[in-house]
Amino acid sequence: MSADAADVRLGVVVTADSSYGGAYQYTRTVIQALESSPYTPRYFYFDENWEDSALYGERWERLSVPEQALRYGASKLFERTGVDPAVLGSARKALSPTLLRYDPDLTLYPTPSPMAFEVGFDYLMAIHDLQHRINPQFPEVSAGGEYRHREYLFGRGSEHAAGILADSETGKQDVVRFYDVDESDVHVLPFVPPDYLDDAGNEVDDDLSERLPDEYLFYPAQYWEHKNHVRLLEAVATLRDERGIETPLVLVGGEKNAYEDVQSAIDENDLGDLVHQLGYVENEAMYTLYTQATALVMPTFFGPTNIPVLEAFKLGCPVITSDVHGIPEQVGDAGLLVDPESATDIADAVERLWTDESLQQRLAERGRERAETYTRDDFRDRLVDAISASLN
Repeated sequence: MSADAADVRLGVVVTADSSYGGAYQYTRTVIQALESSPYTPRYFYFDENWEDSALYGERWERLSVPEQALRYGASKLFERTGVDPAVLGSARKALSPTLLRYDPDLTLYPTPSPMAFEVGFDYLMAIHDLQHRINPQFPEVSAGGEYRHREYLFGRGSEHAAGILADSETGKQDVVRFYDVDESDVHVLPFVPPDYLDDAGNEVDDDLSERLPDEYLFYPAQYWEHKNHVRLLEAVATLRDERGIETPLVLVGGEKNAYEDVQSAIDENDLGDLVHQLGYVENEAMYTLYTQATALVMPTFFGPTNIPVLEAFKLGCPVITSDVHGIPEQVGDAGLLVDPESATDIADAVERLWTDESLQQRLAERGRERAETYTRDDFRDRLVDAISASLN
């Protein structure tokens, strides 16, 4: 360990719990990478019962500020009154004595938070996507003040950051384009699959496997409108009704804003026998669900990257996903790309893969190869480089 790194006071602020899905997995990956880095970080989190706190023992210290106040307070005031939340900076400092006492040289935010720029310390913040700019038609990124909140968060966050983490070159160019950030301040840190999917120690859950169809399509996603479950269901119905191909579909995920639309689509297309909804499942179930699936089908409207694609690659599950913003960069030749607007296009790709075992094997092999080209050590090294650059 270099003397310089040993002397750096690096703080990490954690706001994402397991309900955050990909942001939570990304946060875990960042923390695990730092454990083997030259830096000795101090972790701050908002809930003393945060499920992973035991993993890091005495290196955790609770930040005594209400989570909702930090995450939404100032931006919600902005939405209601138009008052510039920047004037609250001194008040935020008064609310964060733990962070002030630690006096970090740099604070890392794996999940974006207005606290990053409201408390006045140098920071490195991740921006995972700017879909409110690219796809504002989806209510989950625009309705109820969400667009203004995101503009405040990402605009101010980009303006004042010592560095920004983006998950792809496409994501980097989005930050540069929308917020006029210098390219040298945006560091590309691609995702890696969560550690719980490591082959070592994972076994198929026989009880779960017995409850699954012999062959099935798999889509792990909360029921946000942009996840596009309805068109996937239309594709499954098309395959059955027009082509005589039954493709059971297994869905897992929390009931978000489009859940009722998905239930209506299941009923309208008489898909009750083909669609298996498991709700929220624990991490331990995912190994079985991926390894037993015929394919991951993810016709999302959002890019540039999606963690389920990486999970499928790692476990040799063939991938069908969307040919939209940044996703081709993530997938390369290791998956089939579809137009998410077209149920017919989704059905065509599913039929092609479902009926061609050699294609399934080729895509599974390419996915594994692609997963092996970028490891957790690579992730750690890129993260360390981004921290070092942000300290200079």
